[in-house]
This record gives sequence, structure tokens and C-alpha cells, in this order.
Amino acid sequence: MNAQRVFFALGLIVAAFTGVMIFARRSGARPEPLPFVNQAPTDTILYVAIPDHAKLADELGASPAWKRLGIDLVERYRGAQPMLVKATGPSAAFFGRRGGGWAAFFRLLGDPGATSGEAGGLHWVAKGNLLSVSDSAASARSALEGPRALLGELTIDRDLVCGATRAPFAWLDLRGFVLRGPLEDIGGLAFSATFGGTIEVKAIGNYYTGARRKVYGEYVNRPRVAPAPPTGAVAWAQGMQSAKAIWDRVTATLSEADRQLVRRELDVLETEFCRGKFEPEVVARLGPEWGVAFFDGSTAFGWARVPADREPVLRRALADLAKVRRDRGLAPFVEIDGDRAKASGVEGWFALKGRTLFVATKKELLDDAACRAFAEPGDGEWHGGFGWRSEELHAAMAEIDAKHGWKIPALPSWISGLDARVRYSQAGLSATATIR
Repeated sequence: MNAQRVFFALGLIVAAFTGVMIFARRSGARPEPLPFVNQAPTDTILYVAIPDHAKLADELGASPAWKRLGIDLVERYRGAQPMLVKATGPSAAFFGRRGGGWAAFFRLLGDPGATSGEAGGLHWVAKGNLLSVSDSAASARSALEGPRALLGELTIDRDLVCGATRAPFAWLDLRGFVLRGPLEDIGGLAFSATFGGTIEVKAIGNYYTGARRKVYGEYVNRPRVAPAPPTGAVAWAQGMQSAKAIWDRVTATLSEADRQLVRRELDVLETEFCRGKFEPEVVARLGPEWGVAFFDGSTAFGWARVPADREPVLRRALADLAKVRRDRGLAPFVEIDGDRAKASGVEGWFALKGRTLFVATKKELLDDAACRAFAEPGDGEWHGGFGWRSEELHAAMAEIDAKHGWKIPALPSWISGLDARVRYSQAGLSATATIR
């Protein structure tokens, strides 16, 4: 009896040991949330974690929005898919490298029978249980055998953008890029995407440590934009940056010839209307909340919030503009129509309602219903956003081009529409986007 128990116990031990060995050997068959995150090549700027590469390829191949991008990545993968599905586990990682190089890592399930080879136009190199794939043998080998970089702790970022799903996860290192505006405070961008009739992107930006106090003070604690874009707009944008900051950034990007042209126009404006105080008296007193929407080539609507402490000053400035015109015997600065006004000689109407200045190309856009949604700050979800509908916007731009002779660059053909929203929080810069 005791011997039977001994043999039975030994049998259990052997079975358990065998199971552990098989599990250890086949552990690569389980999907991994962040595969090879600590085995990235040292010059990695883009890391993409793919829990199930075969499933992702099927999703991309069936997505009309992805097909419009015109990227042949799926087609190249299809050529090597039979070998990869047979020899590797479901998870993979893609590494974009400085200089334009790239490599993809897979976890081998067994002996591939060789240390290198070619499949479907892609080259692969094996070492241990790792398989490196790239567009050249040298690139695949350098990624596999070169120095490693620790990308850091990405688990929290992945949870924020992916939740409990096994969606692909990506991290982009922005430290080598020269960015402007709020993005200059972001050192890395983590994002995920789902693919179907549209591409749904969810992202979060990681602040530089030294920028946190600035970001909290200037963005996180500001009120959020409440209203949705105006119905029927073909392009729109809303933000939380002061008009003066936007003005300075736009003028800084102009060529010297364009800056001189703007300066000459401002000289006329300041001499005739603002007594040399256009920027400090008007531009600097608008914002930080603002929005603009375009409906067609001749119809546009915009608004800017006036802080409570600046509203009386702005009203006095507008009154001063009218007085200067009157004192010089010129036509009235504005034509009054109820609570709306039209600037003399300008194709546009404006109204100052409460703490919001409205500007529109047509008087009808300044009716109470249109203005009421934007008249006062509200508890919105986002700090800013932008979007467009490509076909309608292209028609509007063609109309503007024909009317004014402006050479407007063509819209990208691979996007039929975009809707993006941005929110600042203590966790990071959160963003969502829908690409149609």
C-alpha cells in the first residue's frame, strides 16, 4: 500500500514537471500585452505592441479606412504569414528606428531549422527564442543583436488607452522632435487604435517632469469647452489658448515678405481705427476660449471668450475705434442692426454678447440660437478639438480659390473626415480621434 502511494506521488511529480516544461516551452503561444518592451533596439522612436498579429492583419485587411491610407504593410505581412503563424506565438512588437529603419520581433515556439532566411520578401534572423523580421537581413540582425533600450514603464499608459481589451498599443518618443505650443511639453505619446469603417484612435501624452507645474497652471485647471461644433460645419476648431499666443505663433511662421505685408496692413488698421494699439488693446484681450467654423466658401462663424476683467476694457476699446472714425469725419466704424453690428467696408458682422465676441460672414449666423450655445462657459469634457469633412471642405476651398485666387493646398485623399478632441489632465494630455 505504501509502495502504491509512493509510485502515485512520483507519477504526480513527473506529470507536474512535464506540464511545467511544456508550459514554459509553449508560453510564447499566449497573447502578451507588452511583448518585447524591454528588448527594444536602442534607437527606437516608435514601439507598437501587437497581442495577436494574425488577428490585426485580418482587421486591417477588412478596414476601408485603413485601405484608404495606401500602406502596403499588410500585403507584405501576408507573404510571410504562413511561416510566422506556424513558427511563432501570436504576439509581436514593431520597432520604428531613427533614420527610417524598422524591425518586428516575434517569439519562436520551436527550432526554426535555420538562423536566418527570407519569406514573402521579408528577411528574418533567429536567436534563441526571438525572431527578428525586417526589409533587409542587415536591419533584422542589427535590431536583434544590437544594444537594447529600456522604454520605461508603459503598463499604466496601456491601461489608460486600451483598457481591458487586447487592442494594439503604441508609444512614440517625441523628445527628438521640435514641437510648438502645448505639445512642446509632451515627451512621449501613447496611443491605441481600432480599425473598421473608421479608425478610432485614443491617446495620452506624457508631460516632461519639468513642465508639469506649467501645464497644470495654464491648461489643466482651465474650464473646458462645452459646446459641440456648429451643426453643418465642414471644418471647425475650438481651443483654450489666448488669441495673442495664437497670433504670435502664426506670425512667427510667416516668411519675411509675408510678415512685412501683415505689418503694412496692421499699420493701416492701427492708424485708422486702433490708435496704434491693435495687438495690446484687441488681440491680447480675447480668449482663452475660442472657436471657428466654416460652412462653405463664403460662410464662416467664429467666437472668442472675453474674461470678466477684460470685458469693460474691450467695450471701451470698441467705442474708441468708433470715436476715432467720427472725429476724423470718416464713415461710422460700425453699422448697428439691433444687437449686431457690421464693420464699415468689411464683409462681416460681429456682436459682443455677454462675455463672448462673435464674428460671422452673414448676419443670420449671429441669431440668438447660434450664439446662445457659446455665450457662456460651461462644464465641457474637452479643452479643444478640430475636424473636417473632406469632400465638403474641398468644395469650399475651391470656391475660395476661385473667388480670391488663393493657392490652397489639396487635402489628403486618404481621409474623408476627421474628428479630434483634446483634454489636459494630471495623468497626461488625453486625445481621441475618428478618421473616416
